Amino acid sequence: MNDGTDGEEGTLSRPTRIESEQVFQRIVEQATDLIYILDLDLRVMWLNRHAVTVFSDLLAPTSQARLGDSTEQVRTDFFVGRPLAELFRPGDVAFVRRKMNQVVERGDSVAYEHTISPGAVQTHFSTKLIPIRDDRGSVSQILGITRDVTEKREMDQRIYNAEKLASIGILAAGVAHEINNPLTIILGFTDLLRERFEPESQEYKDLELIEYNANHAKDVVQQMLGFARVTEGMQDEVNVASSVETVMNIVRHALVKRKITLSVQVDEGLPRVAGDPREYQQVLFNLVNNAVASMEEGGTLSVRAHANSGWIDVDVVDSGVGIPDRCKPRVFDPFFTTKRVGEGTGLGLSLCYGIVRKFSGKIHFVSTSAEDHPGEPTGSTFTVSLPVPNGGQQGSL
Repeated sequence: MNDGTDGEEGTLSRPTRIESEQVFQRIVEQATDLIYILDLDLRVMWLNRHAVTVFSDLLAPTSQARLGDSTEQVRTDFFVGRPLAELFRPGDVAFVRRKMNQVVERGDSVAYEHTISPGAVQTHFSTKLIPIRDDRGSVSQILGITRDVTEKREMDQRIYNAEKLASIGILAAGVAHEINNPLTIILGFTDLLRERFEPESQEYKDLELIEYNANHAKDVVQQMLGFARVTEGMQDEVNVASSVETVMNIVRHALVKRKITLSVQVDEGLPRVAGDPREYQQVLFNLVNNAVASMEEGGTLSVRAHANSGWIDVDVVDSGVGIPDRCKPRVFDPFFTTKRVGEGTGLGLSLCYGIVRKFSGKIHFVSTSAEDHPGEPTGSTFTVSLPVPNGGQQGSL
């Protein structure tokens, strides 16, 4: 009888222990999750390739200087055996210590989500710490498995924003129509009353003030109606290069007066994208206006349009004051604004978001503020991305 171990043709032999360990090693090393083992003194006992890469970006400045630009194996050896206190910032080490203490006290796994900022971009992680027990059943080491969930978090946020915008849009349309009717009456009777008074009289000036504020309220109502209609509009094609040029021609003179240096870079032969040209220009105009508003004492504004793996991206980059971390989650919320009272309604970015999403596009940003990063250059980059239909054909437009 063939027991499967004699190596005859047509039979499968069981892998040896060494072969099994090699397979396991390859799987762990090629995993996209961070996998690492710490002892109870917070020393790194082992870590996989992806953990080495991410940990290298999180090192304290002194440790980064010692590590330098070294090979992968040297970087791995640099971590193994070292306590976290020698590698990372005190606040990061204290955070890990608290989580590990929970694992030891409970004798069970602990899962949590956290955010790190190795640079200007925040990365969201989901981590699970698992106790490793010795022969006596005591916790002797901790296995950590950390997954990058930034893309999932962003997708969840986009879904949440889309649902929120849809419900608020219905409300905004109803409110706007209810307000529009009495405003029309106020403006009409104000115009009639002005005919009864001399232009130099106080009554005439009072009526002008009423008219000015009623018109301001009417503008807000029109913005609300525009926000409510972001799910409508005509499907058309957008010439990105032409749209960028049109918006820049409108704002160029105002930038000179504000002492803002403008840089425009548009790649040649960009394919057209699906969208409404008028609404697309409105998106770019709102982003440029916000960038200008953030640079009260002048600065630099850069607008770049380029192809990016089946998408056409337009980046609006400013050297303004930036957006504080505490405000970032609410940037696309309707009626949220960081401008002073009377300078903005907070509908601009939410309107942009709705328009871009309507045509299956994306809009995201990165920003650095002095509040969160003192001593570093401040500014924001907003990127509008629209997909190229059918892969897009390059060519002059």
